[in-house]
Amino acid sequence: KSCTIASILQSILDVEDVKNAHFVILDTNGEYGEVFKTHKQPDDFLHIQELKIPYWFMNFDDFRVLFRAREGTQAPVLQTAILHAKNEVAETKIFTIESQVIDRMIGNLVSQFQNTGAGIYYNRQNAYKSFCSLKSYILGVKAKCPTTSNDATEILNEMIDKLRESENLANLKSTNSDPNDRNNYKKDIEAEEIEAVLHIRQDFEKNLLPKLRTCGQATGYELNVDSPSYFDRVDFRNRSLQEAMDVEGRGDRRMEEYCATLKLK
Repeated sequence: KSCTIASILQSILDVEDVKNAHFVILDTNGEYGEVFKTHKQPDDFLHIQELKIPYWFMNFDDFRVLFRAREGTQAPVLQTAILHAKNEVAETKIFTIESQVIDRMIGNLVSQFQNTGAGIYYNRQNAYKSFCSLKSYILGVKAKCPTTSNDATEILNEMIDKLRESENLANLKSTNSDPNDRNNYKKDIEAEEIEAVLHIRQDFEKNLLPKLRTCGQATGYELNVDSPSYFDRVDFRNRSLQEAMDVEGRGDRRMEEYCATLKLK
């Protein structure tokens, strides 16, 4: 609850070594102002009046309060309409977020290779960990792919194969060996190794990621009513709400009358 969250954040901010921690709390109920009044407020570095929360970010309880939907008839219609609107958009949703995450992770990997500095061994260790994290993330995305989305699965499999190929070229697994063992430990990152990683990044950016962004992830990604997923509010008003009334009313023409104020709001 709020007191637990406040306690955790305070304990973090009180640590002297934590010099660059920032938290943005959307305090809709006014529970945190008193606790953090000694800390810098958003107005100190943000234009709070420009902060806007998208309507589709609300959960069902928020929508129910906003529209003052009556429990008996209007609330079930509203819930069905939101579900319909979100899942209809999800049918044409593309892997935009996943693509951005993958792109950022491989960019971080390249940066670790190019900026080895003095701690070359530890950069190699970090690079190997980054490879593992990237592969793990892609495998996770693949696991959530619907069985009908063969194109996306093939692209994700190709990504994994490319990473394994690059991993072998760069001999990253040597980072698991004992740094004192001169037979296994390569203390220098060679130009060929950096080139291998850059080649993989180029292949991802020009070939694999653009393909992934065009793959629909329709069935299998069914959303619930509280999922923070975009839907068009005009289409929601003109179509989803009407279809929800038809479903919930089961042919009862009075449903239109019951939900008249809901449509108006």
